[in-house]
Amino acid sequence: MKKSLLICLALFLILAGCGKKNPDLDSSKAIAEQKKFEEYLNDAWITELSTSKLSAHYLVADLSAYGLEDMEVSMGHADGPDFEVIKEAKTKLENIDRSLLTDHQKNYYDRFLTFLNLGLQYEGLMDYEFVFTPNDGINNDLITIFTEFELREEQDIQDVIVYLQQSRDYIQECFDYTTKQVDKGIVQSDITIEAIIDQCNRFLSGNPNGVEKVLCTRIDKFDGISDSLKADYQAQVKQAVKDYLIPAYQDIVAYFTKLKGTATNNGAYANWEDGKKYYELRLKEKTSTNLSVKEIEKQLEEAIEDGLNDMTQIVMKNEISFDDLFAPVYDSSDANEILNHLQQQIKENYPEITNVTYTVDYLDPTVVSDAIAAYYLIPPVDRKQENVIRVNPVVTDLFNTLAHEGYPGHLYQTNYFMNHNFHPINNVMNYIGYAEGWAVYVEMDSYNMGDVTNESLIELLQINSYLSYWLVCLVDIMVNYNGATLEEVNDYLTPFGMDGEYIYELVLQDPGLYLPYGFGYLKMSELRERAESKLKDQFVAKEFHEVILNTGPCSYEYLSDRVDEYIKSKK
Repeated sequence: MKKSLLICLALFLILAGCGKKNPDLDSSKAIAEQKKFEEYLNDAWITELSTSKLSAHYLVADLSAYGLEDMEVSMGHADGPDFEVIKEAKTKLENIDRSLLTDHQKNYYDRFLTFLNLGLQYEGLMDYEFVFTPNDGINNDLITIFTEFELREEQDIQDVIVYLQQSRDYIQECFDYTTKQVDKGIVQSDITIEAIIDQCNRFLSGNPNGVEKVLCTRIDKFDGISDSLKADYQAQVKQAVKDYLIPAYQDIVAYFTKLKGTATNNGAYANWEDGKKYYELRLKEKTSTNLSVKEIEKQLEEAIEDGLNDMTQIVMKNEISFDDLFAPVYDSSDANEILNHLQQQIKENYPEITNVTYTVDYLDPTVVSDAIAAYYLIPPVDRKQENVIRVNPVVTDLFNTLAHEGYPGHLYQTNYFMNHNFHPINNVMNYIGYAEGWAVYVEMDSYNMGDVTNESLIELLQINSYLSYWLVCLVDIMVNYNGATLEEVNDYLTPFGMDGEYIYELVLQDPGLYLPYGFGYLKMSELRERAESKLKDQFVAKEFHEVILNTGPCSYEYLSDRVDEYIKSKK
């Protein structure tokens, strides 16, 4: 299904620092086991690349380096994960003697095993994995896949034309998957269906079409072929978009138009037989924790109460005008100027990274998702210079957005990992709660890097921002796990001045969408508070950030242990 085509926008990678060397690890048996583990990682990586040439295109630029240059040009099939493959990978991993691995290797072993174990828990529950959603479904992913398809050589132009020609058949397979869910009574709400239709109609409204526009521009800029050949390729792209991609989106509109009115409930997971069980797993994945939904809910409630108390104290003690809350954090709307400013501001408290290049531009209005302010596209492992940030043109808080996506957010985070020679297997480990937790954490820190000098105002802006994340996360649980109604959501959010209907619809449409951001930030900020509380004057922000980054994408339970080790080492 859609996961086979995702371009891994949210997967982030790195090596962990080596610990003290154990003399036993020098034995011939240990060396052999360490070699076996390295071969396991390499095989797992190549297996992932071999799954689909399309997804591999976003992971590596030169497939010939892995002997995969002759892969079939195919979008693959819209089916669920192969649990037998996951089980086999887990068995092979567990047959390696972890005790004989280096600390560096143990880090990979532990994180990969946790990742595999969570994946296996979805077996028997994939009926609740929706292929189409308004902001996070294949209807959005497919647009991103084509608009971000880099043309590195002439074969790529030929390949993308084939992918466009296959797009309608692929969407038909997605319908087959969805129809099986419908036959079991698992139907999304009319609210969600209407949002999917609206998203597709917005894409169809482009004239010229957004995908056609981007690909034809890239062909025009492509070096090494004649103008006449460029024109021929552009004509093929336009024809493929007209004959296959546009009809595919028209098919989506028609399919979901017929589906309207068939849902037997409001489409929340709480109302299906195993929906709550699936949602529990979804939240473990989204938050990078092993916590139950109730534990996550409780921690959010407590954090919101603390945040409100802190906000009240600041307002009572300081004269902060209403206009102050809406003044720009940094007086510039130029993306490159903002990123240059942020690079300078982070030097004291964040580890240095080098040799970074990037481009940043705005998305075509017909290809944007309402819930996404911007995104960072991770470069292929062998093209580290291809860092790209795309911005939704309606975004107003560009400074904080670019801190989240650029410096010291995703772009910085990813390039730190690259500077430290990560193993590419990290590309398949999705710890999105860690990745987005870091990005929101530095987004909050960016309030200290702009033009605002009033510390109370900075704190108030931060609280207002992360409370918004937390409230959406809590409502997500209220609706999808506890079965809260629109009226109950309105009653809860009205005192906060938030649009209850909008939030209710958002969490119905893409359940768990904001959990990696809100709860991920909560856990990341807790680790910072713990380190500061215990170390006091010995706390050094740059060292703390190195611990977070050097550990790599992982669960917060695992990261918590690494932070505790850091604290202990300082005492």
